[in-house]
Amino acid sequence: VLAIPRPVLPNLQNAFFGPHTFIIVSLTESVRGLLAFLSNPYFGSLSDRHGRKWLIMLTGCGTCLPPCILACTDNLWVYQFLHAASGAVLATFSLTFAVIADVVVPEKRVQAYSLTMAMFALSNILGPMLGGYLATYGYPAVFIFLLPLVGFNTVVI
Repeated sequence: VLAIPRPVLPNLQNAFFGPHTFIIVSLTESVRGLLAFLSNPYFGSLSDRHGRKWLIMLTGCGTCLPPCILACTDNLWVYQFLHAASGAVLATFSLTFAVIADVVVPEKRVQAYSLTMAMFALSNILGPMLGGYLATYGYPAVFIFLLPLVGFNTVVI
């Protein structure tokens, strides 16, 4: 889901923020990284006490919210704020690896971790291609497409 809008975001950000795009995007990514650094240990201990499944749903939806919001607004300040704030719930990989450690027998864990990373790599290959194709129908098509996809992912989890 996060890779799909990558081809269109730079053009939208440049058009919206103009010469300040680099500073705004840099600050957004830095805040997102800082929040992820601070929150990941909290999510780890929280998942140990209360279970991982609901936290994976929460972190997955929270991480996917910023690009989905662009289906409803063209205000990139809202997107940048939500993108920065999404760092607070950027623990999906940590939780996924914890689930693998919990449910996969030790002999198969390396294979399970490898498969997880392969799927991530595949999403980074196919996502931008799909986003570029959808953009031929207009920028909103890219973001509208994300809404049912996130809903489907949440139901599957």
